[in-house]
Amino acid sequence: RRIKSYTKSVDDWMIPEIAEKNAKIRDLYNELSLTLNRNWSLQFRLYNNGWAYRFIGNKEGPFLIYDEPFTIAFEAGDSLLGMPEKGFHTAYENPYAATVLTKDTVETLYSLPVLILKASGERIWIGESGLENYPNLFLLKNLKGQLESRFPRRPLEERFDGNAYGHGQVKTNHEDLAKIEGPMTFPWRVFGYASSDKELLSNQLVYQLAPDCRIEDPSWIEPGWVILDWWARR
Repeated sequence: RRIKSYTKSVDDWMIPEIAEKNAKIRDLYNELSLTLNRNWSLQFRLYNNGWAYRFIGNKEGPFLIYDEPFTIAFEAGDSLLGMPEKGFHTAYENPYAATVLTKDTVETLYSLPVLILKASGERIWIGESGLENYPNLFLLKNLKGQLESRFPRRPLEERFDGNAYGHGQVKTNHEDLAKIEGPMTFPWRVFGYASSDKELLSNQLVYQLAPDCRIEDPSWIEPGWVILDWWARR
């Protein structure tokens, strides 16, 4: 079947329901959509400060997703700043660690986001957006110094023994990643670009690629103070 391609350019302004880093965000990008077959499409977006891609499934459900593999190779001198994890169950509280992306004797799993420090001084951060009804992405630094996608399997059984902090942890898994009930847009794989650390703070690609707000009238929501309740109960 012939692959069909569609392109479009967008230059618009987004007004967040709750002010983010800016009260309005310029949404400027070029988009390429590839229709691979009657069931699958692949969509790319290129911004001035990054790029992203996602799969779009037009297949009627239910069907299973077993993997979404990709591998990223790097240039000599590139390094990584990320949060190493022992497994998919994480509190996201481990300290970030820096490592050079070269051949190694051990593999290391990282949760997102991950920051790549180029030898040229440029920065590329890796994240995701539009995550719903799908497992979150982890990255594995393999023995070649490359990054490979890793996903937790779909939960089959949970455990509720032991202390309360461990309740609801996955005990056993299905072999697949996700069970899809019908047509679905999959999460964006996001690669943000910055020429310096300060530009990382102004990058809002995760917000720009996220689905529209589903609250009909969000005017009642106002920013305010918050107390981390589980610390307060100690």
